[in-house]
Amino acid sequence: MAPSLHISAGPDAKALQPIAVNHDDIPLEINSPHFHGRATVRIKNFTGVDPPSVTHQSDSPYFNATHRKGITWSIQLQGRFLHEVNTDDVVFGNQFDKPIKDHLPYGTSVALQFAKIVDPNLQHDLYCDTPWAFSPLVATMTHFNVQRLEKEALSEKGGTAKEEFETKGYPGFPSPQADGGKDTPAGKAGYVFDNTSALVENAARDDEGKRVLADEFSSLMDNTTFLGLSWGSSDSDDKEDTDDAEALKARKRLFGDKKKRQAIKFTPEDVWTADFDNGFIDFNTLSLSLPYGGLQFDLKRYWDGQPVRYVCKNQKTGDIYFVVQFTIEDLDA
Repeated sequence: MAPSLHISAGPDAKALQPIAVNHDDIPLEINSPHFHGRATVRIKNFTGVDPPSVTHQSDSPYFNATHRKGITWSIQLQGRFLHEVNTDDVVFGNQFDKPIKDHLPYGTSVALQFAKIVDPNLQHDLYCDTPWAFSPLVATMTHFNVQRLEKEALSEKGGTAKEEFETKGYPGFPSPQADGGKDTPAGKAGYVFDNTSALVENAARDDEGKRVLADEFSSLMDNTTFLGLSWGSSDSDDKEDTDDAEALKARKRLFGDKKKRQAIKFTPEDVWTADFDNGFIDFNTLSLSLPYGGLQFDLKRYWDGQPVRYVCKNQKTGDIYFVVQFTIEDLDA
């Protein structure tokens, strides 16, 4: 039997609410003193727990696209930080409350080597009393899109995240479920597409109406790198919009440099949309498969009862932006 999962999210670990898995149409709203946004989770062949009055959906159209082939789960997030912060200080990853060193399987060191190949910015300590593994948000997300809104438009709304979603220019929440998948500033056909150029572009466009690199960032990158950040965006009609791999590569190159991350900031006007996904975990069997060396782990054998918690926080101040938590309700439901 497949394990029964309960997925929840919120502004911190003490204020979690259940997420309607595979329901992009009802993402969970998140309000914290430091972040306003929304989140959804997709799991292929989901057999877990649903919030009250939510119809169970075992799958999502999300997994049908050729550019999501092999993906088995996804956390999609959208929102804005309420205070200016540099992109190096905002990290995303796992945090545990209790030690896990006695439950780590043989081969963990090899798995961590693979993780560093996938995400060279990953930092971790799995052997301390409160194990953790974090990486800069802007570098670790599989797909990442930023749209900069007008300050005046946001100030007119204010209040809660839900009210801000109605702000002029606020990007729609990408969903292949909605009307077959609408194009939004944050993505194409219901999927998040990479475009982080807003973080480094000039507020004003050039004489031809094109986006240009802000002078303050000219020492960090050339114009080719800047233009590459928006590959696959709505401004790139001459390119295939089903593949944003080049923009992803440009983002990884730029934000893989710590000094450059420290020089580039998220402002309260920056609405970012991200998709964190992979095909390494099968939630029906609770198994982990790594292409590196063909390693496979039966995670049920090593589960110690703790939830798996994804945390986004400011690594300098400790402020928590949001939490997404995976809890096993029944190992053999």
